[in-house]
Amino acid sequence: MDNNLQDPTWHWLFVSSNGYVTTVKNKIGDPNMPGRVYDRMEIAWFVELRDWSSGISISVNGKPV
Repeated sequence: MDNNLQDPTWHWLFVSSNGYVTTVKNKIGDPNMPGRVYDRMEIAWFVELRDWSSGISISVNGKPV
């Protein structure tokens, strides 16, 4: 994206567990096929072991409890 925000672009990164990364670049509002960049990088993964039976509880008035 240039400094005056006249050329905004989406950058979508698809990361696989073997380290391959596909970056899809598309100008916002452009119906044409986006450009793709294929790369490989070292990826660090982690495992979340906490019990997430409830992420958040909301009261009837919409406030977190």
